[in-house]
Order: sequence, then structure tokens, then C-alpha cells
Amino acid sequence: MAIPFYGITPGMTLFPGAFQQPLPLNECLKNSVDVRQTLTEYRITIQTQKESWLQCIGYDGKIFYVNCKTKILTEEKPDIFKTPEELILATCPWKEIEQDGKVVYKNKKTGEIVNEQPEIYKLVTQRIQQLKEKNENKQIKEENVNKKEEMIQMLKDIGVNSQSTWEETKKKMKIIDGMKKKEVRGIFNEYVGTLKEEEKLKNEKEKKENRKRCEELFSQMIQERVITIEMVWEDVIKIIKEKNEFLTLSDKDIIEIWKNELVIEEKKGIEKWRKCISENEQMNNEMTRDAFYKQCDLMNIPKYYQEKLYQFYLRDIEQKNEDKKRKQQQDEQLKKQLESKVKDILIEMSDKREILYGDTPDNFLLNVKDIKLDESIKLDLFKKEQQSYLKDQYLNVYDDVRDIINSNFGVITPNMSTTTFIKFYSIFDRRVNRLPRKYLEIALTELYSHSSLDPKKHSPPSLDLPLEKKKLI
Repeated sequence: MAIPFYGITPGMTLFPGAFQQPLPLNECLKNSVDVRQTLTEYRITIQTQKESWLQCIGYDGKIFYVNCKTKILTEEKPDIFKTPEELILATCPWKEIEQDGKVVYKNKKTGEIVNEQPEIYKLVTQRIQQLKEKNENKQIKEENVNKKEEMIQMLKDIGVNSQSTWEETKKKMKIIDGMKKKEVRGIFNEYVGTLKEEEKLKNEKEKKENRKRCEELFSQMIQERVITIEMVWEDVIKIIKEKNEFLTLSDKDIIEIWKNELVIEEKKGIEKWRKCISENEQMNNEMTRDAFYKQCDLMNIPKYYQEKLYQFYLRDIEQKNEDKKRKQQQDEQLKKQLESKVKDILIEMSDKREILYGDTPDNFLLNVKDIKLDESIKLDLFKKEQQSYLKDQYLNVYDDVRDIINSNFGVITPNMSTTTFIKFYSIFDRRVNRLPRKYLEIALTELYSHSSLDPKKHSPPSLDLPLEKKKLI
């Protein structure tokens, strides 16, 4: 084939003297504006393009590569055109060449040539072989998948369904190249099995949806009182059979729906009426069965619920009593804690000579805040314990005063002078130092109000007196 000169297009008439020496292709490419146009002018066949590289075939049939951006021409295959195996081989420093009719191995960098395969070259070729086998297996698998897809499409085209048999189907099938009869039958069985499973799932879904619609309809009929909870099953089934929606369900399914709805409706009814009973003050106390039923009738509670409600009522009353008893026990324990703490507070106040009858310290509630009782209970208990404590101390005072008067008979009298009383108080204060002076005065007056100081002839006075609040001197 004639090679046109650069600048001469096919079909042009050439005159003598019009010829000139053509530029080499690589030189022409360097000055080219359009690489493809230049290659076309040189009648170079462009096989394919990947990114900026073109794979071309020259006049002698050799393949070479041209970069459209850099305009470089090379016979060495660029990486983008290399197969995975070639890319791996390119990383090896050795390459296989033929020299004097023999295969030898040349080092790409040093130019050294050896006859035996270098170890690293062996490893690279082994890796390439593994990669080839993997690709071949992948290709075989893809081919099998394609054949399987073609086979399934054929089964669809000839109308195979979940009820089709192999004997009927094989007469209509075409033979697919490369497939064995056993493989074809296996695909057929798998396809028919898949169809059966899909139909099963579809039927189950439809049945489930239909049952759900029936449950909703059943619930609606109950709400509209078409069916009531008091009805017997024979009456219920007569009403249900009139509805077309229930025709697709078996009696077993209908009974199951009825039982489920019965449980739901019964639960709603019991919750409703239990709330009404709890809001009825008269039914918050213990009642006999007859009284309970009578009250239910007055509240228009259906007979169906009354027995169940009565059982709940008994449990509720029992639970209330248990809660009440438990609360009382807890309160008793808390009161014991409070009593112990109050006694400690009274002793502390007495030591500081701060006890006043009927008075409560400002920080008392703060000191007992950890005890979970009402404030009124705490204050009442404090006053009670205070009175008891002071009464015990007063009786001690009474005995001590009597002893002191007996030992100072004629000197200590209700009409004694202030000096004598201070002397008397000093004697007493050394013996008892926890009570107000007022108690001494009361004890002295009480003793002298009797004809005799003999303790056997009269009992000590009580504390039920309007004692005034007075701190110790």
C-alpha cells in the first residue's frame, strides 16, 4: 500500500516536481494541532482510545501508542492498556527475551542477561498464573450465570408455573449450548421451587390482610352493638356468616378472632367499670356480695361484668387494708424513732436549762426532718413527750422539796422571805438542776396546802396546771 506524503490527501493529483520528502510521523505529531487528523492523513488505523492514549496499527501491522496530550509515540504498551497480569509483570526487574533462538532473561536496569529464571521472576509468573486462573473461574461463573438467566427466561417464555412438571416442560425446551441435562433440570427444579415459595408467601400475605380486615370489622360490630359480649357463640356465628368478608376464613379462624376480641372488649369494660367503682365513695368500704351487686345494678353495670368486678373489688379492698396496715406499721416505727430523738432533744435542752413547759424549740422540725411524718404528728408527739418528761422531773422535785422542808422544818414556809427562798433554791439546785424555779414554788405550795408532810397521806400533784412559760434562773 502506498504511503501518502505529509500534506497530501488521498485522491489528489501529483505533478512532477510536486513531491517532497515526507516528515517522520513522530516529528509530524510534535507540530500537530489535531493528533487524530494527523494519524488519518498518514492512513494510520486507530483501534481504540483510553483516556489520552490511542492504540494504533501501522502499515506493517505493528501496534503502537500515541498520547494525544503529550504527542508521544511509543511501541511500549502504556499501563492503561495493560492487563492485570502485564501490570504485575511490569513490576519485575527482569524480562523474558529471545537471543540466538534461546529464551533468556534480561535485567531492565543493568542489562545483565542470564539463562535461568531469576527467583523473583518465578514468583511474579506464579502470581500471574494464579490471577489468570481466578479470572478464568470468574469468567466461567459469569458464563454459567448468563446461561442460567437465559434458561430461566426460556422457562418464563414457555409458561412454566409452580404446578409444571419436568416431563411436560422438557418437551418444550430448547437445548442451550454448553449445558448438561442435569444442570438444566436443576435450574428447572430451582425455578419451580421459587415460584411455589412466592405463591405461598403471597397467599399468606393475602390471608393475613383478610384476617386483619375481619378483625377490624368484628371490632366495629362490637362497637356498634351488632354483637355484644353477653352473646353466646351460636348467635354470634349466625351474624358473622351474613358478612361476605368472613367467607374466606375457616370456623377456627373466626372463633380465634372472636376470643381475641372478647378478651379485648372484656378488658376495656372491666377497666371502665372499675374506674366507676373507685370513684363511688360508698363502694370504697367493705361490702357484702349482695350489697355490691345491688350497687352495681344501681350504677347500670351489666350482669356479665359483676362477678369479675366483685373479685377485683375484694382484691382491691384487701390491698387497701394491707397498704393501710403497712402504713400504720411504718408510722409506728417512725414514731419510735421520733420519740427517741425527742427524748435526746429534751435532755439536751434540760442540760442547757432551756426547758419550758408547752414551748417548742424553733429548730425542732429541722432536727427531725429526716423522719417522714406529718409536722402536726411531730409537734403533738413532742408536746406529749415534753409533758411526760417534765412530769417525771416534777415528781422528783416534789420528793426533794419535801425532804428539804422536813430537814428545815419551821424555816421554809410559803411566807418565807426572798432571802430564805434563795437559800432554799440553792440547796435544791445543787441536787436537781434540770427544772424551772416555778416548779419549786408549786411543789412548796402543794406540800403546805396539806395538814401533814407525810407522803403516805397524800399523792403528788399532777402537772395538769396552767404553768406559765418561764426560763430557769
